[in-house]
Amino acid sequence: MDTLKQCWNCRGTIDANDAYCRHCGKGQGQSVPFRYTHAGMIVLSLLIGPLTLPYIWKSPIVGRNGRIAYLLANLLITFFMLSMVFGIYNSVNHQVQDTMKIIKQSGMGSEK
Repeated sequence: MDTLKQCWNCRGTIDANDAYCRHCGKGQGQSVPFRYTHAGMIVLSLLIGPLTLPYIWKSPIVGRNGRIAYLLANLLITFFMLSMVFGIYNSVNHQVQDTMKIIKQSGMGSEK
């Protein structure tokens, strides 16, 4: 007789060797969607940052310690990306301010 287990998605009772849940249709074991795998979570973390967190917490593959590690890595990536964007913004803003000073000093921007 087959043993029973819970679906990782809907928590419905299914046979242990089922590839898909009979209740919600989500893949089990080898049939788990790419976004819930380790590689999928890494790709998503690099592409969409903190929007990956629901996939990390819902993944049937990753354990508690793995979820915490992915969370910390995701937060570090997000912090790095935000600091890069902020640095670029400050650099462009500084260049625009310098250009505006030069234009005002040269009188090119004044109407006669």
